[in-house]
Amino acid sequence: MCNIVYRIAICDDDESFVLLLSEQVSEILADRGVEFEITAFPSGEALLNFISEKSAAFDLFLLDIYMKEINGVDAARTIRRVH
Repeated sequence: MCNIVYRIAICDDDESFVLLLSEQVSEILADRGVEFEITAFPSGEALLNFISEKSAAFDLFLLDIYMKEINGVDAARTIRRVH
């Protein structure tokens, strides 16, 4: 049997919200026996740079809509266009 590890990206410029969301997602998935890995990003730029430099792929993106420079909507558009 193949174990699938779901890769989750959380992108938000509010560090306390990132911690809260990470804890909630972790609790929900752990309770269901789902293997996962969460990576947090403080900005849309950081997320897009990581994806570009590491050729990284995620299964789920949780993006803040209101961020400076590149917001979550623009980041999502770029991700869809590139990947």
